[in-house]
Amino acid sequence: MSTPRSLALRIFTSLIMTSALTEIPAAESLAWTTLHSLPDPVGFGGMFAGVSQGKLFAGGGSRFLDKPVWNGGTKDFSDAVFVLDDPKGSWRKLPDKLPAPIAHAACTAHGEAVLSAGGMNTEGALKSVQRLSLDGNRLVVEALPDLPEPLVYAAAAVAGDMLLVTGGVTAPSSTTPSRACWALRLTGAAAWERMPDLPGEPGIVSSAGSDGTCFYVFGGMSYVPSENGKARPVPLASVWRLDPATRTWTALAHIPAPRVGAASPTWLLPHGRFLLAGGYGSVFPGAQKEHPGFEPETFVFDPEANTWADGPALPCERKVDANSPTSPGPEPMVAAPAVLWRNLLVILSGEVRPATRTPAVVALPLPEAP
Repeated sequence: MSTPRSLALRIFTSLIMTSALTEIPAAESLAWTTLHSLPDPVGFGGMFAGVSQGKLFAGGGSRFLDKPVWNGGTKDFSDAVFVLDDPKGSWRKLPDKLPAPIAHAACTAHGEAVLSAGGMNTEGALKSVQRLSLDGNRLVVEALPDLPEPLVYAAAAVAGDMLLVTGGVTAPSSTTPSRACWALRLTGAAAWERMPDLPGEPGIVSSAGSDGTCFYVFGGMSYVPSENGKARPVPLASVWRLDPATRTWTALAHIPAPRVGAASPTWLLPHGRFLLAGGYGSVFPGAQKEHPGFEPETFVFDPEANTWADGPALPCERKVDANSPTSPGPEPMVAAPAVLWRNLLVILSGEVRPATRTPAVVALPLPEAP
């Protein structure tokens, strides 16, 4: 008899393997595995990650170094960069550092670089934009035109020759997400262009993706007024697609469950489906210290059919210590970057409970495209 996990994997297999010319792999082959953890005792939320010179590299992020916020811990921001030469190898820390610590920027891997827009550090929300890549063992940082306004917890992806950024807030404590969608041509534009605003409910920590032509926005967190006058967080299940050529937004089928802070960008896999992994669907009503962790379920989106199905569940090895700022994992995560690298979908580090990070790195081996 099939288990729920094996059934989900068979559904995922049937969705992504569409070519009669390609042998369909066994369902068991579509399961998450782990790579070596980052060489850091805590881990990071809101890192960037990408591929350069065939190597996986990642950096930045936020964390609580020695104790969680309810025990008086303070948030630390990182300027470190790590490199992984081979999926079977160990991470190493580069001697170079970022120009300044940064976390929770809108980031997307693009060619031989990572594009990072906005973010935050101890100075607050940022509007700086940069292209990050490797030259041997050196980090190369190229400044791009600043965003028109500071943005943190926004989402980004590249469609055509445009870097597109939407959502987020202009200050870390704000509960008013931005509807603006900004576009920067990567062929030498001197300034950002404002695209039509997102027509739906705007959010923070949405996930974004691209099919090469259009820009997709998945989920996020919105806010509505509550009875006590304070803003109440509302997880979103909405999906929107922007066609930059026609400057039009289209509402697509909702995610089966809301998703806040899913791994971003949400990559289009070799057979034309998006995999939405990580994040959470509801706001925990109890004290942060008692948070049980996030959901392991993932979802697969077929943009052509405009339909959703279950995907392979994330590894879920709960190691709950309410007074620790870290977990060795792997556990379902939020605010983590996703990268396609050497036929793997890799998700790095992230937050596994409030104020708790993990250095764990998980990867999903992908079938080859026909």
